[in-house]
Amino acid sequence: MTSPQLDPEAIMEWLQNSCAAQGVPVVIRDHAVINQVAALLGHADTCTAQPLTSKRAAGTSTAKHRTHRAM
Repeated sequence: MTSPQLDPEAIMEWLQNSCAAQGVPVVIRDHAVINQVAALLGHADTCTAQPLTSKRAAGTSTAKHRTHRAM
């Protein structure tokens, strides 16, 4: 059995709408918040969230990937 392909645009639209309805940002860049979420999810020991350098902070995709890996 094959899985249906997920439409990245539909997923992003759902994510943005869901976050807007809850009043939360789509991307979290605050390392303290990322660490708190990791602790709540039981991943505090593997969390690598650190403040982004100004060079890396300019790239949104980098921040998204860092957030994802932190969890």
